[in-house]
Amino acid sequence: MARATAILRTATAISALLVLAACTVHKQETPSLTGPSGFGKSLDLSVTPDVLSQDGQSQSVVSIDARDANGQPLRNLPLRTDVAVNGAVTTTLGQLSARSLVTDGSGHASVVYTAPALPAGFPIAAGVIQILVTPQEGDFGNSTPRSVSLKLVVPPGVGAPPSSSLVPKFTFSQSAEEQVILFDASTSTTTGSPIVNYSWDFGDRRGGATGITASHRFTDAGVFVVTLTITDATGGFATTQQTLTVGQAEKPQAIFTFSPQGPSPGTDISFNAVQSTAAVGRRIVAYQWDFGDGSPAQQGVQVSHRYAAAGNYITTLVVTDDVGATGVTTSTINVAAAGSGGTGQLTVDFTFPTPTSTSVAFTAVPPSGHTITTYAWTFGDPTSGLLNQSSSPNPVHTFSNSGQMYTVTLSMTDSTGQTGSVQKTVIIP
Repeated sequence: MARATAILRTATAISALLVLAACTVHKQETPSLTGPSGFGKSLDLSVTPDVLSQDGQSQSVVSIDARDANGQPLRNLPLRTDVAVNGAVTTTLGQLSARSLVTDGSGHASVVYTAPALPAGFPIAAGVIQILVTPQEGDFGNSTPRSVSLKLVVPPGVGAPPSSSLVPKFTFSQSAEEQVILFDASTSTTTGSPIVNYSWDFGDRRGGATGITASHRFTDAGVFVVTLTITDATGGFATTQQTLTVGQAEKPQAIFTFSPQGPSPGTDISFNAVQSTAAVGRRIVAYQWDFGDGSPAQQGVQVSHRYAAAGNYITTLVVTDDVGATGVTTSTINVAAAGSGGTGQLTVDFTFPTPTSTSVAFTAVPPSGHTITTYAWTFGDPTSGLLNQSSSPNPVHTFSNSGQMYTVTLSMTDSTGQTGSVQKTVIIP
């Protein structure tokens, strides 16, 4: 009996050791991440419109904006585009206008997606697809795709009376205001029931319109797909689309004057922006002033400000028109301490309109109460040789290169030998 008990205890102990050994888990070290990463880049995607009819012709524009880790545009970035369902790439659900893209100088690219036709289209009950955009640089296998979704729906008129007798057509033209577009569907025809409704979708998610004619203001530049749907008296539908490119709005010109020209600390200075102008057909709706001394910005076409201490202050005026376009100008205000009139320093200024070409007209603004004997301009344009300089009070200079930024300097000397100078930056479009 004692021997049997001892054997039983030994067996129990061995079983316990085996269970303990089976339950012991060794810590697994997480492997380090290797290979290039795309997370330092930002791809912002948008699709317009984001609901498409499965009619084999409706289109959406996918816009892509690429930026680096510092928020700067990524130029010449190669991209690959794909159509996917639940992340799985497919080649049967619609078409892309390009499979390979490269971003432009502003980090932008776009591609057009055309919906599939019924009945070969994706089942209506689950009609959501994704457009995948993948950076193609370095190790492409490790690039991370970004996606944007759009929904495919039954075409208008499916299940309704036949609409083959309807032929929707429209034209569009620019109005006096650059970004207001006029649309006309009067060329649409029917060989059956009369057309009773015209419905417009302008592709910018800012509402549609109804009527045989319509007008729409596009507040942003870009490519938009405009859709016209016509309906006849029996309920039949027909739809057509056109792609419309809207350019950047013309900017307003910011111009201001101020007085007195040589203020002292604590002196009220009057600023007047009444000479600022908007583009044809637009109006300026906001004037914002920054006086360069850390004080809160002011609003209004005419404002006043006083500086607490002597010094040179850069005053900035930003004007905004009724479509959101802005114009900017700056001027240096020299605030001299009381009794410092004999320092030999003049407070000088010059103005110029917002450049629209390489040729820019400048106007010197001498200080009041002084007779200016010499004007000395340098336009910061070394490639123009001797033409980089002028002694005229109101010169016109043609800059050598478009898309460049130049520093223009004006110096003046009055009849008593006092001098003063000012610099401003000119951006040539």
